Amino acid sequence: GCWSALGVRGVRVSAVFVMPGMSLSMGVFFTIVISSLSTGLPATITKGLSHFALPPSFIQGMAHTPPLSLLFAALLGYNPLKTVFSSTAAGQQIVSHLPAHQVAALESPQFFPQLISHPFMDALRVVFLFAAAMTLVSAIISVFRGGRFIYQDDDLPEPQSKSEEAAAAGRQ
Repeated sequence: GCWSALGVRGVRVSAVFVMPGMSLSMGVFFTIVISSLSTGLPATITKGLSHFALPPSFIQGMAHTPPLSLLFAALLGYNPLKTVFSSTAAGQQIVSHLPAHQVAALESPQFFPQLISHPFMDALRVVFLFAAAMTLVSAIISVFRGGRFIYQDDDLPEPQSKSEEAAAAGRQ
């Protein structure tokens, strides 16, 4: 085959397909998580922030923050609400009109991860169900593919070492 003609053997060929496959699968799984979050997160954020004396425009703005940003903020331990409140003039104005106990609750390290936990768990369920379905499909295909076949390339010479090539070139 063409791989043998290039001097590539079976182990290397599998690595050629495994490495991009792993990257592709991570991309697919993150895409599923993000798309699932984008459907459930806005309603959850709107509902969770509506319990506080926040302006509706602020709540809508937070609800439409890209889900990838919110996910990584939570995974890295950042509270985006605290960041917005402390770094923008509008955020500081909102905080000045809120009761102290609400500001403390909104800026606590536990508030934001707890707020997005339900949509995140839903997204993980979707990803794990997708992975289980793909595993089941792979198992079924594997059962029906037949016995193991190893291609033998007897007509091509084995690759020579550098010293053997030099000796052969010297004899000519």
